[in-house]
Amino acid sequence: MMGLKQELIELIIQIGATNARVTTRERLTGPPSADPTYVLPSAQSVIAFNIALDRDFIPDYFGKVSRLPFRYEMYRGYQAVGSIGRQMADYLRSRGYQAFGCSPNGVYRRESKPGLLVPDFSHRYAALASGLAVQGWSGNVLTPRIWAAAFYGSVITDAELEPDEPSSEVICDKCKLCTLVCPPQFFSAKETQTTVLGGKEYTFSLRRNHLRCGISCAGFAGRLRMMMNY
Repeated sequence: MMGLKQELIELIIQIGATNARVTTRERLTGPPSADPTYVLPSAQSVIAFNIALDRDFIPDYFGKVSRLPFRYEMYRGYQAVGSIGRQMADYLRSRGYQAFGCSPNGVYRRESKPGLLVPDFSHRYAALASGLAVQGWSGNVLTPRIWAAAFYGSVITDAELEPDEPSSEVICDKCKLCTLVCPPQFFSAKETQTTVLGGKEYTFSLRRNHLRCGISCAGFAGRLRMMMNY
């Protein structure tokens, strides 16, 4: 299946992905959202990929000048990831395999509890298990040369593809500047939590209630202020 894997990697780069690597169901053993069989019961392999974001939005976004540049880039990025995933799944099905292109964001399991949103499948875990990315202090993952300025996607298939190895490269130096630019203080500067994925431990900052993200970065803070003014 090495020939098929190389063909798929070349194709996904050709249609717009920046980087792509492969992992397997076994190497994703661990957290519930790392289980690809939740999405595709016959899952054997996952193609993890990302696209680099245009970094021009960063100064205005983090400088609290305007959220619009990031908003436009976010929409472009999510549309691109979704399109790439659908095209790859269609191609695999045309070759006789079962496949599913996961949504880039916003799809959560019905059993999720308030304040703890569990995705149907975690692109971050696929990126870590495949070696596409490494763990950052904030809980986000980082890819060499594009760092955290990337969106991730996953294509799950029953094709048995040769997996890539997780990366041992150190990118995050734990400077913790991320904790200073997060308005709702979603993650801790001192406390940590650990995830075991495929027998390998990944340690990052302790994360708080997920609703903090919705209130701040998703724009609900402004809406709440508007409601309070009525």
